[in-house]
Amino acid sequence: MHPYTYRIRFLLIHPNLDFTKTRDVLRNVLGLNPHRLMNFGNDRVSPLGAKLEGTYFDSRWSFDFHTTDEWEKSEIKSAPEEITDIIEKLTPHKQVFTELANQGCRTEVIITIGVDSNTSEAFTPYLMRRLSDFDISLAIDLYPPDA
Repeated sequence: MHPYTYRIRFLLIHPNLDFTKTRDVLRNVLGLNPHRLMNFGNDRVSPLGAKLEGTYFDSRWSFDFHTTDEWEKSEIKSAPEEITDIIEKLTPHKQVFTELANQGCRTEVIITIGVDSNTSEAFTPYLMRRLSDFDISLAIDLYPPDA
């Protein structure tokens, strides 16, 4: 397998749920890096805080566990290994994800992979069961060189 670089983030999406409480509960997870919170009906703002036209048409909140802007390297730790470690950190908060799913929330773990040549990765049945236990979908976003 050829090496690759990657980033992993989690995205919560719901038609109108306010994710403020969810963010406040999960921000205590060791290493969690919260991103912008965009709740349905709130005024839209740019990532830099400038007011934009209109309001948000749904609610979205994302987070990751990256401490720098550098992409992770598969030679050090593969994306599936990283996701497995993150799920372990989230395990004490599994009920939060179950409640969100019961309220119609879609939760995704998004792996953004940078590839320079063909590569592959396997997601074990164990990891897929763990994601399923949390009602988390797996999304893969691929980026070729110079994208």
